[in-house]
Amino acid sequence: MTAAAPSRPGTRGLRLLAPVLLALLTLLGPTQPAAAHAELVSTTPSDGAALAEAPATLELRFNEPVGLIDGAIRLLAANADPTPLRATVTDATVIVELPELAADASHAVAYRVASADGHPVSGVVSFTVGDAAPGAAPSAASGTPAATELLVRVLSGLLYLGLLAFAGLVFATRLVLRGAGASSRSLLVAERWSLAVAGGAAVLLVPASGLRVVGAALAAVFDPGAWAPGVSWPVVAVAILVVVLGWSAHLLGGARTGGLAPRGGLAVGLAGAAAVSPALVGHTLAYNPPVMLVADAGHLLAGSFWFGGLLAMLLFLHSRPGRDEARAALVRFSRAALGAVALLAVTGTGMAVLVLGSFENLVGTPYGRLLLVKVMVVAAVVLLATWVRFRLLPTSRSLLRFFRALRYEAALLVAVALLTGFLANTSPSHGHLHGAQQVSVQSQGLAVEGSLAPSAVGTNTFSFTLLFDGAAVESGDVAVSFRLPEQDLGPVAAVVEPRPDGSWAATVDLPAAGEWEAQVAARVSKFERPIAVLKVTVG
Repeated sequence: MTAAAPSRPGTRGLRLLAPVLLALLTLLGPTQPAAAHAELVSTTPSDGAALAEAPATLELRFNEPVGLIDGAIRLLAANADPTPLRATVTDATVIVELPELAADASHAVAYRVASADGHPVSGVVSFTVGDAAPGAAPSAASGTPAATELLVRVLSGLLYLGLLAFAGLVFATRLVLRGAGASSRSLLVAERWSLAVAGGAAVLLVPASGLRVVGAALAAVFDPGAWAPGVSWPVVAVAILVVVLGWSAHLLGGARTGGLAPRGGLAVGLAGAAAVSPALVGHTLAYNPPVMLVADAGHLLAGSFWFGGLLAMLLFLHSRPGRDEARAALVRFSRAALGAVALLAVTGTGMAVLVLGSFENLVGTPYGRLLLVKVMVVAAVVLLATWVRFRLLPTSRSLLRFFRALRYEAALLVAVALLTGFLANTSPSHGHLHGAQQVSVQSQGLAVEGSLAPSAVGTNTFSFTLLFDGAAVESGDVAVSFRLPEQDLGPVAAVVEPRPDGSWAATVDLPAAGEWEAQVAARVSKFERPIAVLKVTVG
């Protein structure tokens, strides 16, 4: 005896879920273009500096390696078109060659570079030369148009949705159904359509991501010369891998070959390789790549088996199999799904720790809040799956109840896949927690004013000015050290260097988060060496 399944699996659940998901994305995802993960740490000359002579170069220092974009660093003028400038990059430092600048005038340079995770970062540095009053910097349209950013996020969501579904369908057909559903044409159709969605999204992401990096509008998508400078090799590699490996796996048998025969085993391997290809782009490249790459690959494989496996089981049950055959397949899938859930939990937690670093960043940044939404949806799926495995499966003989439970589980995992796509294109920038922190203090006649960036564990730059009794300190004998009293760390000595504009830069490696004390000492005469102490927060 068999139970008839509904003819439209999951449709109602998806209709109910879609508006809720869109509302959450609207509320929690930034409405403006996402800030890049890379952050500007300091510049020479510093922003807003008053210089006696025009500098020959502008130095931009970021907190991670960045890449140049053709024609994206420009000298701005109030009554003329921006002038593209030549620049070179070494790791996290960009050196911009400046032309001969007019004296007694204000100048501004607009920059736009690509961070390691593919997000663009832009801004303007202004300074004055000679006897010139500082004024507002000329405007530069250096942000990413909202429509372009939205397109990249939507395509990323479709890429994850299609790819996880396709790979999971292949996995479940070989490892769970073992030929039981091989005759179901619906499995073949589902494979083909999910792969078409993933491949189409991956290919379209090439020009779309290029448009985002260069900051161009959607209308420029028909002009390869406009978006080609912003295309990175990982995005192209993902498109090639998804299309070539995916279609190879499908053509090797797809749903038509059961078990782990050589042909079926190769299809599983190719589908798995295609599923992990998105790990080549996004935040994986910005945080300890070897560890993140392994964690991201495991996360994608586990998600593929869970999501695509659910779709396979729904299609299998829809084909009206025998009761014993259906229960045997459900038992195999539920056991394997538990392992996939465990792998998801371990890899997801590891990546969250590496990317966010603290609980404050989990609740205090758009990326962290969006991640919390994903965790809550996954928790709901886990509860539902646990109920099916340990309560429904041992006691119920109704295939219809299994079908309904699995379609709701699949609908929730659609939301997880879409959220994953949005997370991949939301910067985990830690905002004020990991940005430039302004500090100032006056002690023993010594006035210190400056900023610490990025105010995070690791390498930081303390950019500051020194005045003693109202006059600039010109002595080269300046020392800066840091202490963390609550952990009895320090003093940690900083490397101090003077800058051409009369300010100072101290580079230091801070090994822990907390309330640090920065001690600044300057030799102002043979017998005087005043000391000032500032407090800074490192996240």
